[in-house]
Amino acid sequence: MATSADSQTFFSADRRHHHIVDPHTGYSPPALSAVTVAAPSGALADALTKVFFVAGPAQARQVARQWQVDALWVDKAGRWEATPGLQIEPAARRPMR
Repeated sequence: MATSADSQTFFSADRRHHHIVDPHTGYSPPALSAVTVAAPSGALADALTKVFFVAGPAQARQVARQWQVDALWVDKAGRWEATPGLQIEPAARRPMR
């Protein structure tokens, strides 16, 4: 499992410019702020977090299916989505232990 985010290594206060760069544009991908990937190896998971950043939220499910991994992604507004394997149940619905 690996996570990449724009919150630790950024070059502008608004985190618009950060350490992940889209090779097609030369700029940081604008839509996502964090991605977590669960894959068979840590190296693959780490590499795929960057693929998800570049693909953006509209293509995230397709990337997960293509690579047969689970992922959770967070957009710049804090909204998140995830594949079934990484769904997080809201605290109010979790059983008490």
